[in-house]
Amino acid sequence: MKNLNLLVVFLIGFTFLSCSSDENNDVNIDPVIGIWKPIKDVYTYVDNSTTEDAYSSCDQMSRLSFQQDGSLKIEEFSTDQRTGICTQRLEPVLTNGSWDKDSNGEYRLITTYTYTGSGSSYTDDNPTTLRFTNKNNILKIEYADDEIFNGKQLKNHYTEFARVQ
Repeated sequence: MKNLNLLVVFLIGFTFLSCSSDENNDVNIDPVIGIWKPIKDVYTYVDNSTTEDAYSSCDQMSRLSFQQDGSLKIEEFSTDQRTGICTQRLEPVLTNGSWDKDSNGEYRLITTYTYTGSGSSYTDDNPTTLRFTNKNNILKIEYADDEIFNGKQLKNHYTEFARVQ
């Protein structure tokens, strides 16, 4: 009987210890926080037709890292056209990246790139729309474009990212 009581106490204690205290801590974390890899670009034209460009395995080594403090880190990879080798993109270099979310739930991304050779830089803070699908594991960053792409007038385009972490 003593062994049975000890077994019950052990099982109850094990049950409480095996329940993770951080199971629901992610409830208040913004869904954008994490590390994302690019999957594809989708272009929508004014005639509502679309085209998709899938990212290569090299390009998919790129990462967007949204930090809880509002900073944004970007690592970009591409295949060198001369050598055919996948390398990290070094020009221009992201020198500052940040994100925020307003009271309406709209995101704003701000990135500043600098060319190391000339020291010139540019900041991109154009309006973007972030949408989440697949239980917040797919991120679509949508850009308002009105340029000509593939010989057709663009309405908009988005880049689709998959959560890595």
